[in-house]
Amino acid sequence: MGYVPSRSATGGVLFGVRLSTFGSKFAAEFSVSHGHRGVMHTDNNGQPIIPEPDGDDERELFTFVGFVSFLAQGLEAEVTNLAVGLRAIGGTGLSPQEYEDLFVQHERRTLGSIFVAVRAHITLPIETEYAVSDAIDARNRLVHHFFRIHAENFMSATGRREMIAELRTMARVILTADALCSDLTDQLWASLGVSEVVRAQMVADMAQRALDRDTSL
Repeated sequence: MGYVPSRSATGGVLFGVRLSTFGSKFAAEFSVSHGHRGVMHTDNNGQPIIPEPDGDDERELFTFVGFVSFLAQGLEAEVTNLAVGLRAIGGTGLSPQEYEDLFVQHERRTLGSIFVAVRAHITLPIETEYAVSDAIDARNRLVHHFFRIHAENFMSATGRREMIAELRTMARVILTADALCSDLTDQLWASLGVSEVVRAQMVADMAQRALDRDTSL
């Protein structure tokens, strides 16, 4: 797949954020770092590079299916963070458990319905609206229809190459939506008192704990 992990946390984008409140301050507890910003190579403009396929067998195809699913889950977490963060702006009377309950409630919903919750709080730029809508369509096609639609393609190397090409396009669509949503989330965290420096340090701490687990073997 031509995919080499990197430990950089470009952009400080975060995955799995939990908000807790201490008086008027908010702290963030991060359960998992947002994958693609932390492990993907970027170009000279800081944009993620979609991996090139290393072949056209079933294993390579499944690798890209997993890769796009990974990105889609990251986008879903980003939109969830945005939805709950927007709710938090006016929620100074909520307890830490109530904030956690909001995350649990949103995580049980589909990406599309979570996005509706975001739109109930703010008017999004039209570019973001279209990008997320396209990403939702791509995610749903992958999860619900992709292998049925490509049943014949799956049987040949030529067909699998077409499938991988579509998956790489899906990845670009999802990454575009994620980048636009993360720009909004960054502004939101800052307004809640969670600075980029704080978030970057939390990611660095997480990366160190992960490294410690490997080096302790």
